[in-house]
Amino acid sequence: MDNSSQEHIHHVAALLQQFFDPVYPTQYKKGIEAQLLAIRNGPNVWSTCYQLLTASPDPYVQWFGAASLETAILRGWQQLPEPQRDDMRSSLLDLFMNRSGTMSQFVVTKIAKLLVDIGKFDWPHHFPELLPCVQGSVQQGTSTNSGLLLLRTMLEEFSDSGGDMLTGRADLLRVSLLQVISTIR
Repeated sequence: MDNSSQEHIHHVAALLQQFFDPVYPTQYKKGIEAQLLAIRNGPNVWSTCYQLLTASPDPYVQWFGAASLETAILRGWQQLPEPQRDDMRSSLLDLFMNRSGTMSQFVVTKIAKLLVDIGKFDWPHHFPELLPCVQGSVQQGTSTNSGLLLLRTMLEEFSDSGGDMLTGRADLLRVSLLQVISTIR
């Protein structure tokens, strides 16, 4: 990671620390909030926020990166070029499966939500590896908890689309998920 990336991560960490510190006045915090929103809504949101999620040791910076990615996914996932979507899917899945044991639980839960949000758009056709990965992790002793968390999140999100998916798409996801769940032991 280059120096400018490290400086950016430290800058975001400082902003978050100041934002949640009761010492700073409300007016000052409004300025901080504007800076954080600029990061969240910036042109490089995908790479910037993924870097915050993966390169920072601070769980609050990681969570901010993940929460910002969630907003980006819900706003513009389908406008991303397919190669960038492929990269983000595989990177997040790899992060979830390989680093969830070393991250704070609230960050891991947010990453699971990111994967499920992507799954709402792309599974099973463009994200076929999602369920086999869940199945494998549930059946392995080392990542059972991660797999169960992802499975639970999928069940919750696919069962209650809350109007953010077309009815036909929601039905397809539920039926496909139930077929796969019946094979998990």
